[in-house]
Amino acid sequence: MEALELQKALSLEKRMYALLNEAFDISKQLAEAIERGDQVTIRILLSMRREPLESLRRIRRALEEQRDALAPAQARQLAELLNGAAAAGKEEERLAEQVAVNGRLLRQLVELDRILNRKLGGKKSLYHKSLDTSPSG
Repeated sequence: MEALELQKALSLEKRMYALLNEAFDISKQLAEAIERGDQVTIRILLSMRREPLESLRRIRRALEEQRDALAPAQARQLAELLNGAAAAGKEEERLAEQVAVNGRLLRQLVELDRILNRKLGGKKSLYHKSLDTSPSG
């Protein structure tokens, strides 16, 4: 794959990292507000969290558009890298490393979101049934 395409994808992945960090920080603040029972702050933080999440979707679409604009072999190579495959060469290492870092941060964010959703939603939580391991669950 050409260096320019790798650099473009890396730039988008770095932006994604910044947005994941922002969403994670807001989520930690949200957890604190939930613990305090501060309904006003909870609503504000939930609203604030939308922006980085929407931006993450836009970046994901931009990466998909970049992939779709490439020749089939390069598109497959980029898709594999973006899905966590190991770098095939030295020029791909930075992108593969950033994708791995983003993946770890995303998993942490999803886990925190799962906890927050259960605290906010209780039995109405999106995760209530999926985390209930009792036989009658």
